Amino acid sequence: MADDRAESPTLQETVDAFVAEVQARHARTGATYGYALNNWLRYLKDARIDPRKTPASGLTAGVVVRYPSWLASDHFKNRANPYTVGTYIAVVTAWLRYLQREQLAPDIASNMERIRHAYKDARPRGRRLPRTLRDDVIDKILKTIRTAHPGKSPRLQAARLRDIALVEALRSTGARISEILGADVEALDVRDKTLRVTGKGSKERIVMFDSTAWRALKAYLDARQALRLTVRGKSTPLFAQHGRRAGRILRRLSSHGARKMLWGYVKAAGIREKVTPHRLRHTYGFKILEATGDLAATQDLLGHASPTTTRIYAPLVSSRLRAAHKKAFPR
Repeated sequence: MADDRAESPTLQETVDAFVAEVQARHARTGATYGYALNNWLRYLKDARIDPRKTPASGLTAGVVVRYPSWLASDHFKNRANPYTVGTYIAVVTAWLRYLQREQLAPDIASNMERIRHAYKDARPRGRRLPRTLRDDVIDKILKTIRTAHPGKSPRLQAARLRDIALVEALRSTGARISEILGADVEALDVRDKTLRVTGKGSKERIVMFDSTAWRALKAYLDARQALRLTVRGKSTPLFAQHGRRAGRILRRLSSHGARKMLWGYVKAAGIREKVTPHRLRHTYGFKILEATGDLAATQDLLGHASPTTTRIYAPLVSSRLRAAHKKAFPR
């Protein structure tokens, strides 16, 4: 039986197995789960429970329900971001369901209702509204990139054109940064100015470029082709590295490299607000919903699995319309 402590895997082993299971479905989600559960393991150690020696069958509901209090008072020292806490709680809850499914922790299985009730109060109420970017902020970033002086080297010139094309692509397609960077040249449709990307759950969809973004992408690919880089493998990365370490091999641009690039230009432009690839995606979603009022179309264009996710943009549209109405009818 799974509740036999002599045969039960340790808490550490169940965490590792659960993260590996999630990682197999989606690497980025797996990384988030791993980070959150490392925090959970620190809590267990603070509670004098050794995850590497304690069997999962020995985990009690009493230990589990005290986790939110530890996050607030010990880990974050009463300065916690409620949405970070919510993420940690959600991940631990998912892991507890894994224990329940695998019949590894009998006390957890019989007390899940108690645990859910304790964790419910720790989660933030409602959903945080997405933060979007004004058009003038995006224009300022692009102007900063276009007027940069990278040097006369064809490699550096290609890097600058890549940076312009990447920001334009994120702005006009609404794709996730992982989707854009994971895409290949072979997935481009030149006639329709579209790109096939792979999103969460390995689901494919088509994203569309506007004319400005398409011209920027073409300029980059033309400049890159002139470098005569060596392609390894059957596919050609759409966005590549152009640093000295990349050499003559066409290596895919990493998510870290793209974010570092964007932050550098944001700082050079003197922009104080936080600018991330995902905020460009939020801006896209808001613009589509505001222009069309079509929740289903916005959901499809963003690649959301559920319309509930897309509805986070609705309050922004509603507040904008209310402000316009008040301006027209101040009385």
